Amino acid sequence: MMCPLCGDRDPIEVAALGQLPVFANVLFGTASEAAAAPLGPFELVGCRRCGLLYNSAVDLSLLEYSVDYENSLHHSKVFLAYATELSRRLVDQYDLAGRDVVEIGPGTGEFLSLMIADGVRSGIGYDPSHNADPAALPESVVIHATGYPDELPEGAAAVLIQHVLEHLDEPAELLGQIGRSLTTDDAVVYIEVPDATYMVEQAALWDLIYEHLTYYSETTLNWACSRAGLVVEASGRSFGDQYLWNESRRSGTNTTGTDPDVDEFLAAAVEFGANALTTRKRWADAVGRLAADGQVAVWGAGSKGSSFLNNLSEPTMVSHVVDVSPAKHGRFIGGTAHQIVGPDDLTSELRHVVVMNPLYKDEIATDLASRGITPEIHSVL
Repeated sequence: MMCPLCGDRDPIEVAALGQLPVFANVLFGTASEAAAAPLGPFELVGCRRCGLLYNSAVDLSLLEYSVDYENSLHHSKVFLAYATELSRRLVDQYDLAGRDVVEIGPGTGEFLSLMIADGVRSGIGYDPSHNADPAALPESVVIHATGYPDELPEGAAAVLIQHVLEHLDEPAELLGQIGRSLTTDDAVVYIEVPDATYMVEQAALWDLIYEHLTYYSETTLNWACSRAGLVVEASGRSFGDQYLWNESRRSGTNTTGTDPDVDEFLAAAVEFGANALTTRKRWADAVGRLAADGQVAVWGAGSKGSSFLNNLSEPTMVSHVVDVSPAKHGRFIGGTAHQIVGPDDLTSELRHVVVMNPLYKDEIATDLASRGITPEIHSVL
């Protein structure tokens, strides 16, 4: 398979993880449906030319997004604080108050709603998996259950692409389309993706999921934007260095430029891949020891939680899977068929909690303490 970003056909092998659930963020109504969730082959490789990491074995015919796709994080106070601060910064820095904003893949529209509260005039979203109740959104937020349009609404001041690019098999096509569709020189494009450098440096094996087709370092993302006719204004890491962001404007000229220097990143990625099976076994052994001491819960039923559970040799060692999102309660994880519960369902018999994201550790500890539950808390990173 050629590189989805630059078309190069000589990748370097990084990690072969066998079969993974096709959707980590699709939950099921019954345990039997979850146990029968489709699996797909996962072989992570790195592009020697542009540095993109991607699944060279992906079967695109398996990836059909629907209204069952659920990856909202806004029920966490920690994440909501992050999103709120980001909205305010973008509105202030790019003078978006009283102007129109477009978001690709807005989900249920939470971030657009935050921007409306911060003074944006209207928010327009495009998302094929959109399933939000329009009555739950501000009147000035409209989400179309379609893909990105050929032309933006006249005068759109910003285009937001948060955690969408990594799902696309042709990311360069979308970036180029955005560059061509901007109608004003001051319009800003804000892109946010999981940071592949963080994943590699922290041995965050659970960040690898089937629906993420591509993984970007900062160098690769900036190069891709420049190649698509955008001028990079700024880029960096956020949310505990787990996210990579890029802010660009249109240049009107597509430029191939010099290929990025990716040798150091690819070397680190290969080392990450070489240790993948060791990381998997280490955590399987650790969960086994915890389970011998009593009940074990995994906190976080999103992509990391699903990936972690499906990488365990004996997933039944985990007695509970917990999430604060009410939309997930009572539903089942694809592959392992764990039923998701809310914090209200936990009891003092719980001995250990494995936290999938270290940024939520203090929030989770506070929640448990407020219920009089005091398990030992472990973070996967």
